[in-house]
Amino acid sequence: MKLEEMINKVHCWDCLEFMKQIPDKSIDLVLTDPPYGIWADKAQKKAAESRIKANWKSKAGRGWKLYDDTDWDEFIPSKEYFDEIFRISKNQIIRWWNYFTEYLPPKMCWLVWDKWQRDFSLADWELAWTSFDKALRIYTVSRWEALQDGRVHPTQKSIRLFRRILENYSEKWQTIL
Repeated sequence: MKLEEMINKVHCWDCLEFMKQIPDKSIDLVLTDPPYGIWADKAQKKAAESRIKANWKSKAGRGWKLYDDTDWDEFIPSKEYFDEIFRISKNQIIRWWNYFTEYLPPKMCWLVWDKWQRDFSLADWELAWTSFDKALRIYTVSRWEALQDGRVHPTQKSIRLFRRILENYSEKWQTIL
């Protein structure tokens, strides 16, 4: 498949198999949030079920949607997944880098999502590894605001957060995966 045939389309493929179809260094930026291997899908479902059982009076699962059973977060992606990202792209931004340290080289530019909420059951911040040689940046977007985007995924990120990252780390007319 030619790159032109892939652009501006939603592809329902296994991401590794999809990347194998992409020519070397033809993508300007890969922005990805791969599975963390921490069973986030199961923990989220358990919290939502707990809130339902408590007739919505429990703080557990507040704001969380009840999803069907999945196993997408059982393992982190393979080394091959990261090798393909580096093969096809000129730059990369990879969320939750700390679960993939064996696959990512040291770099100076980190992105921090400050969720503007402390002592919650989830992380106060999230980190993203980047291939850029720029200064570390902190983006403050409240967790509450992120939930206003309409939750369709158990570990959904804020649209505003990703828009701000793209405004700062990509240029008009670039090819972004």
